[in-house]
Formats: sequence, structure tokens, C-alpha cells
Amino acid sequence: APRLHPWRFMEQVHTATLLVVNEELQPISGKTAFLYRNGEKFSQTWARDKKLICRFDYPEQVEIMIHAHGYRPTIVAGTTRTSTVILQRGLQVTLECANPPKFKRGDEEIHLSLVWKPQDSILAGIHEIGIPTSFYEHGKCKIDLPGPGEYQIRTRKFTIGGSSYMSGRSKELDGTNTLIVHDGDYGRTIPIQLPSNLFN
Repeated sequence: APRLHPWRFMEQVHTATLLVVNEELQPISGKTAFLYRNGEKFSQTWARDKKLICRFDYPEQVEIMIHAHGYRPTIVAGTTRTSTVILQRGLQVTLECANPPKFKRGDEEIHLSLVWKPQDSILAGIHEIGIPTSFYEHGKCKIDLPGPGEYQIRTRKFTIGGSSYMSGRSKELDGTNTLIVHDGDYGRTIPIQLPSNLFN
């Protein structure tokens, strides 16, 4: 007797093609798309060309959060068509510290970054912005933030092992300082305080 094979019903695969541009309608490089379903992130993709193509195999509606360095993130409702997403320029401020740490001391380097804590949970936990090396030299630097809110100052001490970074090790230092940035702070200079153990 012939054998019966069970049917396999494939879930519908939605494809979204998003052209991400700035306010002058110029394509933005270095984009990342984070896909959320019911508030939970389940996938992400990076763009390798001018178009950001997202593929996801869930039939439910999803939210797509688009992020690019130097711009404010935006959230797009689940879409299965080609569309254009315009990102607004980020919140540019100048960070200033009266007594900045040295970037490199012997075989150790200090790495500073800002971790954004936005009110919208979908935007949380993905934005860590490295502070440029010019800050260590001059105690001042311009930086483009993804938006207003609270920022944690994260400090790491990196020890170079042997002759390459690959054999080194990183340690996050204790002592957390924060700064609050408002929309009205665009273009302003914001003083920051650093943990005292950076200077030990």
C-alpha cells in the first residue's frame, strides 16, 4: 500500500525592504535593524548596501527598529513592502572633563563609553557609544547621541597581552556615574564626572 506523507505547512515569510536615508534623503551607511515581536527582540540584521533588507519568518505583525550611528533610532510597524525610512540627526553635545584619564599607560588602556537608558523599552540596551580618543587628550569632544535621557558612563581597563589585542583582557571598573541629557542640550557643553579609580 502506498505510504502517506504528512503535509508540512510552512509559515509565511515576510520580506521588508527599507531604504534608510537622512533628512537630506541621502542613504545612510552602517545601519542595523532590530526586529521585535510583542516587545521582545528576536532577530537583527545589518545592511551591506544602500538598501536594508529584513527577512523574518513570523506571521504576526512585528516592529522594526532602525538604528545608525549619529542618528536617532526610529520604529517602523511591520511591513511587507518597499518603503523609505528617514532618520533624524542625533543629539550632538560636547563632553568636557577637567581631569581626563590617560588613554594609555604602559600596557593598559582606558576605554570609556556611554550606555543609553531610554524610557522606551524597545530602544533600551542596544546603544553603547564609544567616547573618541580626542577626549583623553584634550578633556573635550563632540559626540552624537541617539536621543535625550539618562546615560551611564561605562569604564573599562584593557590590558594588552603579548603583542596583540587578541591576547589581551578587559575588565569593567567599579563605580558608575551617569549624566542626564535633554533635547534642549543640543550643541551645549556637558561636564562629566568620572570614577576616581580611573586615576589609581
